[in-house]
Amino acid sequence: MPSLLRLPPARPLLAALGLATVSAAMAQDIELYDQPRFGGVRLTLSSDTPDVADYGLGGRVASVVVRQGSWEFCTRPQYAGACITVGPGRYAELPPALRGSLASLRNAAGTNVGTAPVAPPAPPAAPPAAPPAATPQAPAALVLYRNAGFSGSTLEVRDAQPSLSRLNFNDTASSLEVRRWRWQLCQHAEYGGECQVFGPGRHALSGRLHDGVSSLRPVFGANDQPLPAAGGVMLWEHSDFRGRELLITEITINLGALSFNDRASGLEVVGGRWELCTDADFRGRCFLLEPGNGPQVIPRELNDQLTSLRPVQPHQRSPLR
Repeated sequence: MPSLLRLPPARPLLAALGLATVSAAMAQDIELYDQPRFGGVRLTLSSDTPDVADYGLGGRVASVVVRQGSWEFCTRPQYAGACITVGPGRYAELPPALRGSLASLRNAAGTNVGTAPVAPPAPPAAPPAAPPAATPQAPAALVLYRNAGFSGSTLEVRDAQPSLSRLNFNDTASSLEVRRWRWQLCQHAEYGGECQVFGPGRHALSGRLHDGVSSLRPVFGANDQPLPAAGGVMLWEHSDFRGRELLITEITINLGALSFNDRASGLEVVGGRWELCTDADFRGRCFLLEPGNGPQVIPRELNDQLTSLRPVQPHQRSPLR
C-alpha cells in the first residue's frame, strides 16, 4: 500500500492515501513528493499554494516534478522568505536551500522573482530500493477468541477473510467480539457451508460454527449483503459518525441524487480503492483513499463538500479529467 499522507483533522485522521489534487480547468502543472526521487506521498497542484502545510506536506517536500510553466518556490508561507524560480523538469532532490523548507509556491508568470531558473540537477546514482513504509493498522473490526468466554489466543480481523487457514486460525474460534459493522461467519472457506451473521457485541459460537469457522466477511444493508468486488465507502453526516449514514458501492456522479451532496463529514473505506471529489462528475479537488484505517474524519478540504466518488483499480492512477 502506498505511503499515507496525514492531514490535520479535528480528531486523528488515520490516513489519506495517495493524495491527488485535481483542477477542473487546468492541466497538472506540478507534483510534490515527500521522499527523494519521487517517492512517498504525491501532491499534484495546478494553482498558487500559499502554504503547503494545508495539505500536510509542510517541511516535508523532498522532490518535485514541474510539468509546465515556471514556478516560484519560497521557504516561508505566503511566498515570503527566500524564493527561487524553477522551470520544467524532474528534480529528484531539491536544491539545498529548499530541502525540508519549501513552504509556498506559485506560478512565476507575472512575478518579479529576481533569480535565475534552476536547472534540473543530475540524477544521482540509484540507491538500493528502500523497504516500503509500514502502514498503520486500524483498530480491529472483529476479534476471534480460541476459547469460550473470550479467552485464549486471539485473531484480530479488519477485512474479509475467505480462508482462515492461511492465518492459522481455521476451525479454531469459540467466541468473538464484533466492534464494527455486521459480520458473516461461515463453516467452509470462500463463505460456504453453514453461515451466521453477528452484529456488534460479544458472542459465543455454537453448533457447527463452534471450532468450525473457516471464513468471514463484513455484510451491509438491510439484507446483510457482502460488498461487491469494487468494495465500498461508508459516509456519515457528522464528524462524530452520527446522523445519517450512507454506504456507496458503485460509481456515484452526484450525491445530490441521494440527498447527500455536501453533507459528509466522516467516512470509512470498507473495501477497494476510491476517488472522492468535491464536484459532480469527478471534478474539482479529488482524493484517493484506500481501506484499512477505520472510520476517519473527512479532511477539511473535503468536509461537507463531497459530491462524487468512484472505485479505482489497484495501482491505477486517478482517472483525471
